[in-house]
Formats: sequence, C-alpha cells, structure tokens
Amino acid sequence: MLEVTGILNGQSVKNKIISATELMEALKVRLPANQDIIRFNLNTKSNTVITLNKADGKERYANSFLLTTYINGFYEGQNIQIRYYTSKIDRGGDRPPRYTPEKLTFQGKSQSLSVQTDLEKIVFMYLFPLCSDSPIRDPKYHEVVYSLYDVAKHTDEKWQREELFQEVRSLILNLPDVSAVNIARGIKIGKKKIPVDMQAGARSAKIAMLEMAKDHPGEMHRALTSMDVQVIGAVTEAIEKGFVKQDRKGNVLNWHYGDLLGGEKITSLKVGENPKQALIDHLMNREAWINFQQVIHSAVGVDSSSQKEEVTEVKAVDPDLADILQAIEERMVTIHPSEDKIYIMEASGHLQDRALLAVDNRETWKEELIDRSNKIILGRIRKRLNESVNV
Repeated sequence: MLEVTGILNGQSVKNKIISATELMEALKVRLPANQDIIRFNLNTKSNTVITLNKADGKERYANSFLLTTYINGFYEGQNIQIRYYTSKIDRGGDRPPRYTPEKLTFQGKSQSLSVQTDLEKIVFMYLFPLCSDSPIRDPKYHEVVYSLYDVAKHTDEKWQREELFQEVRSLILNLPDVSAVNIARGIKIGKKKIPVDMQAGARSAKIAMLEMAKDHPGEMHRALTSMDVQVIGAVTEAIEKGFVKQDRKGNVLNWHYGDLLGGEKITSLKVGENPKQALIDHLMNREAWINFQQVIHSAVGVDSSSQKEEVTEVKAVDPDLADILQAIEERMVTIHPSEDKIYIMEASGHLQDRALLAVDNRETWKEELIDRSNKIILGRIRKRLNESVNV
C-alpha cells in the first residue's frame, strides 16, 4: 500500500491511500516501457557505497542498504510524505499504527522487482531520495545510492558510444604522423595525459590515444577536431626541441624561430603575459598556424644530408625531378596542414591562393607530385625557384 500526506495534484490530502498508478501520474514517474522486470543498480561510483579496505587496498561495497519505508520531502516546492507498507495495525487510542515492514533492504549490487507483483514497491523505491531518478531528491542533502536501470536507454547510449568510438578510432588511425604527435603532447582529459614516453613516436602516440578514447570517446573526438589541442602540442614540442626561442629587446620579449630555422620573429609578448600561452594564443590565428607548421615541418623527421644526396643523384638523371625535389627540400612546395592539396609557398611564408595539386594520400604527397607533374606544374615550380634565385 502507498499512503500520502501533503499536496497532491494541487489538493491537500492526509493519510490518503493511493494506487501506484495514480502516484506515478501525480509525481510524473516514468518507468521504462515494455519491461516486466524493473532493476535498480547500486551506485558503485559513490564513496559511501564503495570503500577501500585499508588492509589490502581493494574496493569493498556494502552487502546491503536499509531504507526507511517513509519519505518526507518536497515535490515542486510543496511538502509531501509517502509511506510504503504491506500491513497496518491500528493500536487504538493515541498510539500510532504499526506498519510492516519497517525497513526495505537493498541487497547486493542490484535489486530486481516484478511490475506485476511489486509495482507499489518499485514506485516507492523510485521516489526515495537516495535514487538518482527521484523528483524528491535534493542534491544538496541526498547522495545517489542507486539508480533505475533502463535497458532500452542504456542500450541506445552504449550503441551511440560505440559508434562514436569507431569514428574516433578511424580518425586516430588516419592522422598524419606530425598531427598525431602534436595531439598526443597537447591533449588532456580531466587529469589524464598521454605518457611522455608515448608522445614522441606517431605509432605509440596513436596507440595511447586509442586507449584513452575507449574511456573518453567524446573528449577524444573534440581533441581530434579542435585546433587548440594540436597547437598546444606543437608549441610544447617546438620549445622542448629548441625550434623556437625567446629573446628580449629592452622591455619587449619576443618569440623567434631557432637559428637553424632562420631565426625569424614570430610574435612579441605583452608585459606580464605567460610566454608559452602567448605563443599558443598567437598561433590560434589560422594563417599564423599554417606558417608555423610550414617552418617547423622542415625540422621534424627530415634527414637533410640524405635528402641533399638524393637531389644530387637525381639532377644527373632528370632535371625536371631535380627541380621538384629542390622545391620540396627548400620548403617552396608543401602539403597543406589540413587540406589534401599541395601548395607553393611564397618567400613571405604564405601559401599561394591556388593549389598546385590535389592528392589522394597525404602520406605520399611527394610521390604523387612527381608522378602527376606536368608542364603547368613544372612551370609554376620553376617560376618560384627563379624568384628565390633573383632575390
């Protein structure tokens, strides 16, 4: 039986016997549809429910929780009292009735009840303030001890999570190596970061990101599609490897590229600015970020001595290929950081407006440029080479 005192449907009632269906309608209780068995799961993330055993450091959870069979709380600002019982004995006089049971037991990690035989108990447990779904629960005073388990909702959520993980997995596996390292260095989810020893190599970075994505697919998706994470990672690597440096002229602190990268000024800092954050903020501008990537790219994973040998060998065989390789070596031709297109870079560090070639695979863009080169492409490349000679 369910007995209610307080404001119900706008009317004042006292010790009113009400059916489970009526109480559900009045307090907007929404049980999962088409389920004969309703399950409540213990909140295993609660410090009250789960404790650490000091002896062995392992987690322990309570074997059972005792719930009162009486609720005294507020619904939509009005006081309401709900009692659940299976029997009531009137003891006469001024003595209060004796209700049975006096307590409800939540046994184990879950509690399953039949809609056909236990609907009143189900509704009462749903409304009990320690249930996460209860409209009577006040987060300031009531911790979540258990929650209603909705099979359909849970299945949909898991399915969506799995779909998102598969999308994230594909994004990670198809990341260009430089982007993978940048993201691994820059990503932070809560207090979790990619271990330093996993950041340096593209493959290890991707493996670490896949592991992190299993628990945090949404956050990882944001990191993969956000510019700021890549910028943070690229700046961290550039500082660690000496690709960028600071110098001071008077009261002005400046960021420059390292001497091996030409020493060109990147940006100046305002008084009191955090140097690293100032560089990150500067590179959030798309054009500045593209320029930064083009310059840094020449110092990442490139063996200049072997490349020069390759150019020397090719020059004796094919002058057309020699011109293309020279343009690549001197960073006059490069792949766009986010588009699958090859561009010519001007002496100013800006990419030309018109792409040189669209590629099928970013990893083999140099080979594609060589294989698909024609008179127009060669003409534009040689024009850029001549401009650099005449400067």
